[in-house]
Amino acid sequence: MTKNTLPFELSSDAVAIWLNFLNQNNIAKSAVELNSAVKILREHKSKSSEVFKALVLITPKVITTCNSIELAFSTKNHSGTPSLKIIRLCIQLLRNMGLAFCKINDLKNVSKDEQNTSIYFALQLIGHSQRLSAIFHETPSSSLWNEIGNIYHSALKEDSSQHKINHNIPTFKSQLTIESVLKRIILFNISNPYLYSAKQIKELFLIISMLADKLVLNNITTSSINTFYWDSNSRNAPCAINSILQDQQLVTTINTEDVISTIQSNNFVCNLDPDALFNIIDHLSGYQSVINNPIPSAPAISHLLIGFDNISEYLTKVSTLKKIQKLSTQITPLDTLENTKIEDMDVTSNPQSKNTSSTNLEFLSKAKAVKSLQVNSKNLVIAETSYIECNIGDIALFCYADLTNKIGIIRQIKITNISKTVHILIEEISGTPSTLQLSKTPSQIAEHEIIVIDAPMTQRVLLPYLHKLSNGGKLSCVADKKIILESLIDYSPFFSLYQTS
Repeated sequence: MTKNTLPFELSSDAVAIWLNFLNQNNIAKSAVELNSAVKILREHKSKSSEVFKALVLITPKVITTCNSIELAFSTKNHSGTPSLKIIRLCIQLLRNMGLAFCKINDLKNVSKDEQNTSIYFALQLIGHSQRLSAIFHETPSSSLWNEIGNIYHSALKEDSSQHKINHNIPTFKSQLTIESVLKRIILFNISNPYLYSAKQIKELFLIISMLADKLVLNNITTSSINTFYWDSNSRNAPCAINSILQDQQLVTTINTEDVISTIQSNNFVCNLDPDALFNIIDHLSGYQSVINNPIPSAPAISHLLIGFDNISEYLTKVSTLKKIQKLSTQITPLDTLENTKIEDMDVTSNPQSKNTSSTNLEFLSKAKAVKSLQVNSKNLVIAETSYIECNIGDIALFCYADLTNKIGIIRQIKITNISKTVHILIEEISGTPSTLQLSKTPSQIAEHEIIVIDAPMTQRVLLPYLHKLSNGGKLSCVADKKIILESLIDYSPFFSLYQTS
């Protein structure tokens, strides 16, 4: 097969013969051959009906091949470069199949049934590519949401989103309509699957496949029980509704109430451990039960910085100040320290202390004074402050007087009274945050600083925005230090959080 030539003629018999030939290959080679053929079909602009039929015939082989590779690499270490390439090839194959069906919807000379089936197959394959990306904690494709929105609008225009689609693919049988597949994609996404292990993600996908039809999508924004929204005219994934922002485009609102009620019912059974299930319920409810129930206790006072740039700037300045203080202590003559009584040391009259205090105050010029309120949930805390506009999914840093810091992710925001006091629910990331300077910046990252979070036995790295970086990628830092990205464990439009080797 040359680069732009199909390995078969566009007829059902020819496709069947070629698929039978693929059965003689190992699964990795089959994935390569399938992906090459699908990429050509994706760009085919003539013989629309024949292309559609070929894609439908190829789909079962794509599913079985990807399932076999997933099973093979789920049961052994997949950190090596060849393994990572094969996993990414499968994700790409599913995406390309989905995008090829998206193209069919745009072509002329296809019937209404073929258009509807194309939209349905496209959503199914895109959903499975997102599932596989999550299982192996690979960076998801943000551009897919634009395609999902486009084909969903096509289905709404033709009033076909709830029509039953006839097919013979067992993997797709849990959802029989375009709308039910879309609901599964959305529900999987807003469950924040990257927070969980591969085994938990597989179980989560099965649960969501059963519960997806209980999700309610509508264009009414007045209901108080909508916790998420999706701007289906954009490239953005569904997000939690931020009640303090006025400019959110609530094109499609998402009501998770029936999903949560089913999970909490006595007859609901699944193989997820209780902690994971509680976390999923919290996330699907927009953390409403947590933010609405702070625990009465003496509040801790600190300052809060929000946003990657503000936080990295502050951490860099604090690091420099600590180095100066350490150097100053080291060069203080020992006999001077020995002859100085503790009670004679006046902090207010010490020029260095004055300088440190004023410097720290200057560092916090972009920070808000906050009270920290405890909640009945692990790693979550409420920051109470005067009105401030901020985003769910952004990162935040608690800054303390002793120059220690805690970093976390904003999970929910609420105005509590007519004075516009704000409660910001933050999930803290365990570890000590600091910045590292990149000596060689990858093309995907415009910035030269990253945030590293060190904890016992583990290290994580925060990057600004969702970058197209792959597991196994290396970040070159100063002093010849290299950081290897092991797996993506959380992300939003504002950051990417990686576990590092």
